[in-house]
Amino acid sequence: MNVLIQFSFIIILLKIGQVIQYYINPLINIPEAILALVILFLLLQFKKVRMSQMKEISDILLDNMALFFVPLGVRIMTQMELLSSNITAILAIVILSTIITFITTSLVAKLMMALHQQAKERRSLHERNTNA
Repeated sequence: MNVLIQFSFIIILLKIGQVIQYYINPLINIPEAILALVILFLLLQFKKVRMSQMKEISDILLDNMALFFVPLGVRIMTQMELLSSNITAILAIVILSTIITFITTSLVAKLMMALHQQAKERRSLHERNTNA
């Protein structure tokens, strides 16, 4: 696929995500970009779209990713007065959410390692029983 077709495909996925978001919005608010990513993931998983078909546009988008953050940076700069008046609350939220994320990640990692160890022990026990 050439770049224009690949880009059009991404825009179509975004529009499909927008339509889905319109209908599910009363139930749950999921951004259309996330829905489009889920659709693309499913298409890739079920091999309706191959990675090689999206390589050119994904390389272009990744190479220029910094440009997508310029509007956000400008918006933050225009809201500096609001940010500076709430800096204590913002810092508290950032620190607290970082700590919660750290703790949650470590607990999930420990759980996954324990589950992996149990599966490994079961396989080993099963192999010993079949060999005996």
